[in-house]
This record gives sequence, structure tokens and C-alpha cells, in this order.
Amino acid sequence: MPPHPSLDAEGTWSFEFPNTSDGGHVNYVQTPFSTTSTPTEMAVTFKVEATAAQYVVIDPDDKVPATVRLFWEQQGDDLTNPNGRWWAHASLYNLGSQDGQTLTVTVPFTSDQWSNVNGQFDAQAFSAALQNIGWVGMTFGGQYFAGHGVALSAGSAKYILIDYRIN
Repeated sequence: MPPHPSLDAEGTWSFEFPNTSDGGHVNYVQTPFSTTSTPTEMAVTFKVEATAAQYVVIDPDDKVPATVRLFWEQQGDDLTNPNGRWWAHASLYNLGSQDGQTLTVTVPFTSDQWSNVNGQFDAQAFSAALQNIGWVGMTFGGQYFAGHGVALSAGSAKYILIDYRIN
């Protein structure tokens, strides 16, 4: 995987999913974020162009199908606090299920829509974390481990980000 996605004529940027034979995989794609007001929603428009793609999850303890999910992370997260990172359940997209289609997912920043590292919905922890967002993006993984990685065992696939907004 290259360290950064590439500019793309069909969208803002894109990347090719790596092949397991090359030893690569994609996990977290994120960018720094800060705001002086509390955001109300996150929206993403994307598509996956694929040819005979066979997606695999990297973590042997995870379960297929491979997924992409919206997420955000607190400033200063040390990756040990379960409330340092949050995933939107409504954004769960199973790779391969709608390849070739342009999709838009919008998720409100409400505690019933986002779960922490342990899959828990915690309104108090969510509210506190929301005041201190440091990173936003998406993660690639399986059904249990949202950011543990995805690759291809066959075929080709390209993730194209068309639009990403936080309001």
C-alpha cells in the first residue's frame, strides 16, 4: 500500500486494493481534523470498481465479508482507551456487495449511531470524545475487527472517494 491515496479523475482520490501475494493490505485511511463547533453528521460518497475481486480479511480471528466503515478518533488517542476510536454502524459496507455503484452514506453524530473499540454504545464517553476529534476517515476489516485489514486474493479493485463531508 502506498502511504497516501492518489488523485483520481472520477473522485477526490483513490487507491488500488493490494493483493495478498504482495504482502500488502489496507487498514486505516484517515486525515487530521479539527473544528471549533460540535459536528452534526459525517457523509461519504464513494464507489468500488472491481473485476472478479476476491476480498479477504487479514485477521485470522475475523469473519468475512470484508468491510469498510466510517470512523473517527480522539486527539491524543493512545490506542489503549476503548473510547479513543468510534465506528458508525450505519456505514458498514460489505465489499463486493455493490461494487460498481456510487453510494452515499450519511451518519449523524449521535451516540446511538457510533460504537467504541469494544462495540459498545456509551452516550457519556461518546459525548466527551466528540469534543476532541483529532482524526476522521474510514477503516477496512471484517465483521468483528473494523480496522484489521483487507486485501485481495484474486482480481482487482479500486476504492474511489468522491466526497467526504463533516457538517
